[in-house]
Amino acid sequence: MTAIPVLADRVMKARHESTCSLCSGLISVGQLIARCPGGLWVHCSCFIGHKHNLDVLVQGAPAQEGPTA
Repeated sequence: MTAIPVLADRVMKARHESTCSLCSGLISVGQLIARCPGGLWVHCSCFIGHKHNLDVLVQGAPAQEGPTA
């Protein structure tokens, strides 16, 4: 099974205050924001974290290091 990569449509600095759709935090003027497919604007860091969580769910949990008892 192959996953389709989810990329931001656009990345820019915020021009006005709004609310991040992923973390419900405040997006301040000047912060980097990303437009998700579907048109929602979120913090770039939230988008990267959300994308990483989706990749882990699709590909399975990462291998654990160290001994397993």
